[in-house]
Amino acid sequence: MKLTRGKIVIIPIFVIIFVGLVSLVAFTEWEEAEINPNVGVILENVKMKKIDDDNPDRMIVRVDLAVFNNTERTLAISRIGYYLYANEILVGRGSLSFADIPLSGRAPIFSGSSTALSSEMQLPKSPEVMEIWSKLLNNDTEGVTWRADGVVQIETAFSIIEKDFNSSL
Repeated sequence: MKLTRGKIVIIPIFVIIFVGLVSLVAFTEWEEAEINPNVGVILENVKMKKIDDDNPDRMIVRVDLAVFNNTERTLAISRIGYYLYANEILVGRGSLSFADIPLSGRAPIFSGSSTALSSEMQLPKSPEVMEIWSKLLNNDTEGVTWRADGVVQIETAFSIIEKDFNSSL
């Protein structure tokens, strides 16, 4: 096999591309290993916001979450999806999405701090949740154990990292 001038130019280009791709994969794996144990979501509060104007058998509930960041970098949240349980009874599914907002415009999670986020979800009146419904309506949730179980998508400058969370209140 004779090396021509074209082959001498093309071979190093392919080697550089290959090394670049391998480096990018290694960097994102290192980034995920750093972020995964140092970032999380905590359920802070669950409160009734109002009864739905269009349907009196549906309550709007506000769920307050805090995303903490114990890394040395500033991060952003792309999406949070979760299931909300009251006394281990599934009461609904909630989500927050910032995917339509450019990365530079999203709420930052600064290094060594936490960011409070609120989500609204609908709680339909049903026999399974009547006790929880009544307690929320009377603003008396004493004796109710709340739990949020879900996934948060954390964005860095180079990757999106998904992390499971489970937090009780």
